[in-house]
Amino acid sequence: QLQDLVLQEGKIQYQENTEFPEGVVFDQQPAPGNSFSPGASIDFKVSLGTGAQNKRFPKLVGLSLNEAKKKMSALKILNIKYEFEKNESLLPGTVIKQFPDKGTPVLEINEVLITVSK
Repeated sequence: QLQDLVLQEGKIQYQENTEFPEGVVFDQQPAPGNSFSPGASIDFKVSLGTGAQNKRFPKLVGLSLNEAKKKMSALKILNIKYEFEKNESLLPGTVIKQFPDKGTPVLEINEVLITVSK
C-alpha cells in the first residue's frame, strides 16, 4: 500500500501489546487521515503479542546447526550471520560459539552471530 501511495517505510518499532496479536501494525505516525507528500516516511508500531519481554536467548553451543536454527526460528530471530571454523574434535555442523550470550533478552537482540564447526 505504501508503494501505491508513493510513501516510504520509516522506522518500525516492535512492542508487546495485549490488544493485538503478534505481527499486527497497531499504530503509525503520522496518523491515518493526515495529508502526505509523495515520498514521505511512515513509522509503524508492530505488536509482539504478549510475553515477548520475558523471552531469553538460549544456549546454542553444543547443538547441531539445525537444532540452533529451530530454536532461533521459534523466537522469530531472523538476522543471523554464520561463521565456519575448522574443529576436528567436534562433528561438522556443531555450534562452537554464539553471540549474544545465553540469557540475553530477545527484545535486545539486533543480530546473532553463530560460529559452526566444519
